[in-house]
Amino acid sequence: MVYALFQEQRQAHTDKLAIVWKDQHYSYQSLGNAVDQLINDLHAVGIQAHDQIALFVPNSPEFIIGTLATWAVGASLLPLNTAYTEEELLSYTANAKVKLVLVTEKEDQKIKDLGLATLLIDAMPVSIAQSPTTANVPADSSALVMFSSGSTGTPKQVVRSHGAVIAEILNARETLSLNSDDTIMCCAPMFHAHGLGNCFLAALMNGGTLVIHSGEFNPRKVVKTIAEQGVTIFPSVPFMCKMIASTPFKEAPNLERLRLVYTAGAPLDEEIAIAFHERFGMYLGQLYGSTETGAAAINAYPNADNRNSVGKPLANTIITLIDDDGQPVPAGSEGEVIIQTAAMTNGYTGLDELTAETFKSDGYHTGDLGIMDAEGYLRISGRKKLMINVAGNKVDPLDIEKVVKQLPGVIDAVALGKPDPLYGEAVKVAIVSSGNLTAEDVRAHCAQHLVEYKVPKIIDFISEIPKSPLGKVLRKYL
Repeated sequence: MVYALFQEQRQAHTDKLAIVWKDQHYSYQSLGNAVDQLINDLHAVGIQAHDQIALFVPNSPEFIIGTLATWAVGASLLPLNTAYTEEELLSYTANAKVKLVLVTEKEDQKIKDLGLATLLIDAMPVSIAQSPTTANVPADSSALVMFSSGSTGTPKQVVRSHGAVIAEILNARETLSLNSDDTIMCCAPMFHAHGLGNCFLAALMNGGTLVIHSGEFNPRKVVKTIAEQGVTIFPSVPFMCKMIASTPFKEAPNLERLRLVYTAGAPLDEEIAIAFHERFGMYLGQLYGSTETGAAAINAYPNADNRNSVGKPLANTIITLIDDDGQPVPAGSEGEVIIQTAAMTNGYTGLDELTAETFKSDGYHTGDLGIMDAEGYLRISGRKKLMINVAGNKVDPLDIEKVVKQLPGVIDAVALGKPDPLYGEAVKVAIVSSGNLTAEDVRAHCAQHLVEYKVPKIIDFISEIPKSPLGKVLRKYL
């Protein structure tokens, strides 16, 4: 069903540029030919509708080809991070009951060594032996299997249907007026919902051009590519914008076609937003979403007044805020963010109790805290489930992190709760420091700015804060 959307674009834009990657250029027709070949190859090795296929490929045309061919035969796709360890690969592929892993030659042996069946993706087929046979896929059939980031616990299997994926595509199309004139820069990993939905699908399901950055993120190379390719939309993450804003350029880049730069995956720090605006005269937008829902809200028209928000709900998406009693809160008040959208999953595979707690009649209960103003702009203010309970006192870890980061020598800090036999939980703070800070320095500083029960009892100096590929803090490792 999702594949049919690509076929529409292929027929409407046969010779138009679909993908730019390194020095390779794919038209919609040449990309479609490579997909056709892989469809035939999948049939030849016995893949059938409803089988589970994993994709172990970095950002590249092969990722696009593997995804589209998987959907064309009616199979379900599990995109995998190529940085996963062997243990993680075995765990995820077993959990999803994967029958086959699509790879390039570079990744082939690593997967075979794990005892998993592989199939090579040919990005440049010479000819197609026969016209491929595609499946008639119902809207409720599984299209995409992902695992939540697991920042605070065990990753959960999230399955989204073809209908859900299409709903996200159409919601984004309507909200951002996406069309064949758009060129989208992809630096975010496509195994993640951000790179997959907001880069890959946003471009190629609307007849646009997808420019894929290769290798390690290089701010000079990215900005040069944006200028040369006439990029119109750049979905990014905060650290990318931070690097771009702090990188000197010999000449001011021509970004006249760039109509929107936005971040996702992690909160956008104030200093990054300010630095980017001062450098390029553009306000950064923010997108809010999840593995469970795809994109849910976006600040598509950021300005000086709304730049701290994640914008308004996407088209056909409803976001409400509720209090602890489940009642809607008025504009300007804080509440838990609830999302209703046809783009979301119905629950977590094999976790009935958690599904019942999280997916209710009013929508997906995110666990995020937010404030929505009278104009409908949403600002994420915290995380309900991250609240630390110290002897009955609720402590927002963001309050502690803000104070600790004011201390000279602190590069980064994360606060969290740890079990305590006397108080229920004790406040812990993990700190990356550039100086000779001591735990006593940190406690003394916090005591000047925080009530006593918020002062960290456990202070851990570490070399690096563990984060996901998009910069989300992985608190389970702290």
